[in-house]
Amino acid sequence: MLDNCEHLVDACAELTQALLSGARELRVLATSRRTLGIAGEHVFTVPPLSVPDEAVELLRDRAAAIRPEFGITDANRATVTRLCARLDGLPLAMELAASRLRTLTVEQLADRLEDRFALLTGGSRTARPRQRTLRALIDWSYELCGPAERLLWNRLSVFAGGFDLDAAEGVCAGNGVPGHEILDVLDRLVSQSVVLTAEHEGLPRYRMLETIRQYGRQRLSESGEERRLLRRHRDFFLGLAQDVAAAWYGPGQEEGLARLRAEHGNLRMALEYEGASGTYREEAEAAEEQAGDEDAQASHALVAALRHHWCADGSRYEQVRTALGDWETFSSAQGIGLNHGFNEAWSSALIHMDPPAQTEQRKLFTERLSPRALRPVAENIDRRAQRLADALLERGSFDAVADLAQDLPVHVIMDLIGWPQEGRDELLDMAAGWFDSAGPDVPRTAAAVPKVQALMAYLAEVVAKENLVPGGFGWTLLEAHKRGEIPVEGAIGLLAGYVVAAFDTTISALSSGVWLFARHPEQWEALRSEPALVPSALNEIVRVESPIQVFSRVTTREVDLGEGVLIPAGARVLHSYGSANRDERHFPDPDRFDIRRNPVDHLGFGFGNHGCAGQGLARLEAHAVLKALAERVQHIDLDGTPVRALNNITRGFSTLPVRMS
Repeated sequence: MLDNCEHLVDACAELTQALLSGARELRVLATSRRTLGIAGEHVFTVPPLSVPDEAVELLRDRAAAIRPEFGITDANRATVTRLCARLDGLPLAMELAASRLRTLTVEQLADRLEDRFALLTGGSRTARPRQRTLRALIDWSYELCGPAERLLWNRLSVFAGGFDLDAAEGVCAGNGVPGHEILDVLDRLVSQSVVLTAEHEGLPRYRMLETIRQYGRQRLSESGEERRLLRRHRDFFLGLAQDVAAAWYGPGQEEGLARLRAEHGNLRMALEYEGASGTYREEAEAAEEQAGDEDAQASHALVAALRHHWCADGSRYEQVRTALGDWETFSSAQGIGLNHGFNEAWSSALIHMDPPAQTEQRKLFTERLSPRALRPVAENIDRRAQRLADALLERGSFDAVADLAQDLPVHVIMDLIGWPQEGRDELLDMAAGWFDSAGPDVPRTAAAVPKVQALMAYLAEVVAKENLVPGGFGWTLLEAHKRGEIPVEGAIGLLAGYVVAAFDTTISALSSGVWLFARHPEQWEALRSEPALVPSALNEIVRVESPIQVFSRVTTREVDLGEGVLIPAGARVLHSYGSANRDERHFPDPDRFDIRRNPVDHLGFGFGNHGCAGQGLARLEAHAVLKALAERVQHIDLDGTPVRALNNITRGFSTLPVRMS
């Protein structure tokens, strides 16, 4: 066994070759930061400690040896895991971090990692000098590199979340490392474990552990090359983004989007080059005015070139589903809207709550909307759907929004609430305004505020006058308020949630279904020939044309999404249901409408504790309508130009002229 061969790699290689040549059955185990590069060599990579298991265990054991009372608890587990992840699971880093827990808390230690090389010192006095501090360990590896290798190490530190060979050649070549030598020098850094190989969506990539990258970044700053390399980095990814944007409407779209996804961390970093604050801005202010203007123009061009990237890559299915299921990390308690006014006005609404308060009030919904509770109204819904289908087929041409999709929600849902007959039609417009008012601070949002104010006033008046039919859901809320279980604001908020969600989302799903079947007659024929596909068809409709496109939540802790994306605590995060439901990683060929797909795990009705409480009723209505139409209608055709209902949050139609026969 030969240990630590990296500083004598040539001699160790010659010795090993000689020994193997003279003894055929001999096996040599060599440990080294560099490969020996001889015939018959098999390389086994020794990875860092796994996070959280191995790294957390080592940190706990070493810290307990210094502070016997130290332990991993529910209160510090997340911080300990984050600390280990940021230290890349490096054993020496864990050892040195544990020694700092003699005087610092885990939280203080994690907060000070920005300068990890000054922080992680004080190793064992009996250890070799290079193993007493984190910097000394990396210094040792750095000194073993040749001049070109050190130069490339420094320059590669400008990449965030990894890079590919094209990027390395485009950004790092020149002044000591010619472009044609980048591959060879990079290969030597890989053989020395300074650079690691990886793969993203089938694309070969390289990356550096964060500790190695930060060391290189400090060296780059000391060299005086940092600003020049950062500008080259920005310019390279500006060119990439512009190339993808130029070829967006063509056969290269999928490949281009995959490239942008892989470079997400680098794109964010390139945008920050001329950010509103931080080191880059301070440097820019000190630069020449002309260069500053050019940098600003390049930054604006990058933002414009990435317009497709942000829309097409807004959210991944697994990310959205995980976030929706983790209310403790992604909280609704500060509101789900994108402006403060909306979140403040509707703070008592169920959708703006977290457990346990949300769990208790949600029971008022679930008890009245459970399958058992809805069973008595199912026959009425079927009968009304059948009469509606007969009437519309007799008419032939009609508006699928006003004449078809709105019928059951306006009548059935209002009857279940116990709503008075007067005012039902006005509620439709008010409900659409509610969703619009949840958008960002833009003119469309402001224009919706009067509608929402009218809705709030109307609901408050109904509650105050108890103008609801006894026995309905609304009456249940009034009784809960009278018993002191919910405040009057809570009763109004729950009533609004029922009305708004039941109206707009159900209407959008029904009208979108008609539109999809008009565009895909083969799918309508499949449904007519096999009515048992109705539930599957509705799932596919909601997946393809998600009625709710986005909501937001606020993070309670730092969240690492991977690919160089770190969301800080207290950030408002957009959850894109529509994007998640068209994620090709989860739904193959996601833009294809196929009623046999049966995507039961779609996110169109939400997920987790805020999953749509009224989806059982929505399914009853939609199933009844689709079944009634399938039994009677042979053909669905567009009879004019559909008009989208523009809204900050929802997706649907304002008018949808169709002809049925």
